Amino acid sequence: SPGGETAGQSVHVMAWHSEPREEAQEDEAWGVTFSAAHTFGGRWTPFVRLGHSNGEGGALLRDLVSAGLGVRLRDDRVGAAVSWGRPPEGEGPDHVTVEAFYRLLFSPSVQITPAVHWTVQPSVSNHIWVGSVLRVRILL
Repeated sequence: SPGGETAGQSVHVMAWHSEPREEAQEDEAWGVTFSAAHTFGGRWTPFVRLGHSNGEGGALLRDLVSAGLGVRLRDDRVGAAVSWGRPPEGEGPDHVTVEAFYRLLFSPSVQITPAVHWTVQPSVSNHIWVGSVLRVRILL
């Protein structure tokens, strides 16, 4: 399919567990994530991601909700997403992240995606801009 896309829909559920690690002073941890996307009309792809952990074992977030939309432009894709996250108890305020991306089909098996992220109220500042995010996907 064009741009290495799947058949137009995907649903993923993952559960995880980590044992306590004394050397890192981290407790036992567990979590679950859910991700779904569906392409409409061969062009519009809304997606949603949900996650929850017990907030232990070095988890950066206890809860996460993310949603966005990708739009196919010929073989490339442009999109945006917004995420809300709640850190573990006592680890700072909830935060919101906004992302914009452009996925370039470099070749039939290589996709390059630069992106810009803006996070409001992360635990280290009032806001953070990250403009150098770069993802590379290689399909074999």
